[in-house]
Amino acid sequence: MEFVYIIVAAVVGGGLGFLLRRYLGTTALAGAELEAEKLLKDAHREAETTLKEARIEAKEELHRVRAEVDGEVRERRAELSKAEQRITQREEQTEARSAEIDRRERSLTDREANNVRIGEELKAAQDEQTAMIEKIAVRMIAGMISGILIDQAIRHWPAPSRRAASYSSCGIDSSAE
Repeated sequence: MEFVYIIVAAVVGGGLGFLLRRYLGTTALAGAELEAEKLLKDAHREAETTLKEARIEAKEELHRVRAEVDGEVRERRAELSKAEQRITQREEQTEARSAEIDRRERSLTDREANNVRIGEELKAAQDEQTAMIEKIAVRMIAGMISGILIDQAIRHWPAPSRRAASYSSCGIDSSAE
């Protein structure tokens, strides 16, 4: 009987050991699972914190880069604006020069036309004066010839009364002698 007690005690002890071991294993397992869950939660929190920090840093970097780009864009726009102003100013100067050249060309054309007109007027006046001078010269020559002829005739006429008659016939005053 003792032997049976021993066997019963061994079976009961083995069963209790098994149960205890199982209980302790489940408790350890549950503790390990709790520990694992805690570690996972901590890891998730750390990952979220790291992710938030990375997002904040990325936003700050983005803001810094955006500010740099905006500054560069403003500088480039200012340079472009200055270049446009210089180009506009050059265009205005070119247009002013072109207008001045056009005005001078019109002035020269007007002067040239005026000079041609004056030249034509001078030529007409010169031709008119030449014609007048020729008429005067012809009259003078005719008068000189007629005067010479009258003087020759008078010399050949012996009587002074005839001279007076010849002068009066020509319309010359005989008292001028």
